[in-house]
Amino acid sequence: MKTIVFISATMLAALLSLALYIYSLDGAIQRCDRSLSALAALKMADTDIESDVLKTRIGALRDYRGLFAGDRRARDALERLRRLARADAELGARIVRLAGDYEAKQIQLARFRVQNALLSDAMRTFSAESGRQLAAERDVRAVRAIGALTGSVHRLCQDDSADALREVHQRFDAMAQAGGAGPLLVHARELAQLLPQTHATILKLQPLPHLPSYAAVQTYLAQHRESLAERSLQARSGLILLAIAMLATLVYLAKMLHERARALRRRSEFDRLMMAISRDLLGCERARTDAVVAASLARLSQSLGNVETGLVLSCGQARPRSWSGAEDPAFAAFAQALIAGAPPGAGPGHDAFVVDERGRSVELRAGDRAPLRRARWLCLRRRSESGATALLCCTRPRQRASAAAYSEFVLLRSALDTLADALERQRLEDEARVLEHRLGRARDMETIGTMASGISHNFNNIIGAIRGNVETAQLRLAPHAHAQANLAEIGRALEHAAELVEAILSFGRTQNHHVRPVEINELAKRSRSLLVAALPASVEFELRPAPSALQVWGNPSQLQQVILNLGTNAAQAMSMRGPILIQVTRIDGDSAPERVRIEVIDRGVGIPAPQLDRIFDPFFTTRKGGTGLGLATVKQIVGNHNGRIQVDSRPGLGTRFVVDLPLCEGDCAAGDGHETWLVLCADPAARERLEDLLAALGHEPIGYADADHAAHAIAERTDHFDGALVQSEDARCAAGEVATLHALLPGRPILLALHNPGLTPAPDLGYAVAETLRAPVRAESLARALARSSQDYGYRPGALHM
Repeated sequence: MKTIVFISATMLAALLSLALYIYSLDGAIQRCDRSLSALAALKMADTDIESDVLKTRIGALRDYRGLFAGDRRARDALERLRRLARADAELGARIVRLAGDYEAKQIQLARFRVQNALLSDAMRTFSAESGRQLAAERDVRAVRAIGALTGSVHRLCQDDSADALREVHQRFDAMAQAGGAGPLLVHARELAQLLPQTHATILKLQPLPHLPSYAAVQTYLAQHRESLAERSLQARSGLILLAIAMLATLVYLAKMLHERARALRRRSEFDRLMMAISRDLLGCERARTDAVVAASLARLSQSLGNVETGLVLSCGQARPRSWSGAEDPAFAAFAQALIAGAPPGAGPGHDAFVVDERGRSVELRAGDRAPLRRARWLCLRRRSESGATALLCCTRPRQRASAAAYSEFVLLRSALDTLADALERQRLEDEARVLEHRLGRARDMETIGTMASGISHNFNNIIGAIRGNVETAQLRLAPHAHAQANLAEIGRALEHAAELVEAILSFGRTQNHHVRPVEINELAKRSRSLLVAALPASVEFELRPAPSALQVWGNPSQLQQVILNLGTNAAQAMSMRGPILIQVTRIDGDSAPERVRIEVIDRGVGIPAPQLDRIFDPFFTTRKGGTGLGLATVKQIVGNHNGRIQVDSRPGLGTRFVVDLPLCEGDCAAGDGHETWLVLCADPAARERLEDLLAALGHEPIGYADADHAAHAIAERTDHFDGALVQSEDARCAAGEVATLHALLPGRPILLALHNPGLTPAPDLGYAVAETLRAPVRAESLARALARSSQDYGYRPGALHM
């Protein structure tokens, strides 16, 4: 469509250009015609001048008004030629030469007028003198001589050739020797002299059409007009052909627009169908989803011309779900092949296939319509972000061309998205219900754990009392008394109860208090030593530490409990016999942050697949005498440290637990220096927590409840404090405290903790506060703030205590 529109626009532009070109040629032809008309006018004016010259010569004209009028017409014609030749340099040069020749002719005309005037005067004088002498003479011989002289002059007027002129001069000489005709002879000689001169001037007045310059202009104009006429004819022929091509293109464009309008109508109808299907799918109940999908496929089939349709959805289950109204037995085979052939990890997207009569599938590329001619089925495959693969297939309508079939096939993408999204939504709702059920169970277990943790201390006291009474009763009874066995069984039950209480207390204490940088290799070595000492010698522990030191932010005892619990669990899975591998590695990721990986691998009995999803649930255990809190505690500790835990187990081959923790580099070393920090906080519990955090990070905290006591302590030992940490709920009160400490501790960093750091205490105290933290303060944020403040204020931690 775009190509046709571009071609039409190009042809229209060419048509306009050609029309403008023809218009310019017509203008040039008209200028040539006007130039030829002006040249003809020049010729007519010149002809009139020649005629007037002859008439003046023979005396038919008594004045020169005709000559002057002809000259004006000729000059006007030349001026028109000059104006018309402004755009043509060659024609202008030729006209300049023609104008020069005309100016030369005008000089001869002026000379002719002078000579003709003198000649007229001489003739009148000669005629008057000859008449006077004829009237005065009485002598016949003298009268004959005067008559002969007059006849010679008249013959000379008619024939001024050299012979006639010589004969007249001879007669003049003879008459002069005879001494007759005195003054008349003088006038005769003057006429004999003027007549040849005037005749010679007339001969020099050549007509302009006989001049080369006139012929050059006339020839150039004729040839140029012929050339322009030929080009105009060619351009008009091209214009006609281009107009015919333009008309054909417009007809084809109209046809395409008609097809596009039909396609848009079908698209509108299809969109309305999709809206109706979406409405039905959104409003249907879960139990009616399959029936609504089947009905939607039937409506889609009818919209496409009663073709066969089929839908297959695979969400990672062992068996894909399918809805098919197709009777083709090969449908299930190639549909399963296309579902299984979806590239793993390729990301969301669509791809299209055509399937021939033999069930062979070929991917349909953009712009490649050739496979459509041999297609039996048109299939569209969709991969979603969740990894689900959906396949929508329909048979190609036999009565439609490939282009129409392809345009309708493209519409199936929205149909596939609509159906797949509705089914995906149903699946997600099912999973949400399962997760909600699990969340409810987790909340119940959290409630049970919290309650159990609360009563465990009191229950432990009861166990201690029972154990003391049992030991006292054992001492008072004889060694072989029948009650000794009962008391021993009570003791063993008390030991199991104590272990359960300890597990419950550990599960309730997994909070991230007292965190600091922890070197994982050293922690793994200490954990291995504890496992070797606690477990039988038949269990062999192999440690593979990382080549370099790796640090994480965390609670050392809790992270050690993770390794101990996983190691104990692995030993129990192998019945306390066999090798266990503890491996520490560094994981570098391009998109994810760098991590420390701790792996605990055993060769025990493994975990059955149905139990893998429940091994981290509290109080779930498959071991006799187990509490079910070991792995639950591990998962909670890892989650509190922003890590993750995974398990890979194969029954009969062993189990591999993988723990990933965020790697801490650079900032972890910030808190290694020992500093003394003043802690100012009115809330005792919050102040104690800040002191614990500073102590865990390797610093010495000194806490005060109000600014007055803090100021008194600073006054006693000015150089004792390396900085101050202020936490307050009131921003205005904090501003006053910060101003007081800044005046007493010049050049020392002051950290301010507020519940809403966006509310600064005062605009003019920005210079006094090194960094503002959000309360309650986290250990990692505090450590980084301490490191930055030490670098910004340019002093070495602990330098004031040298």
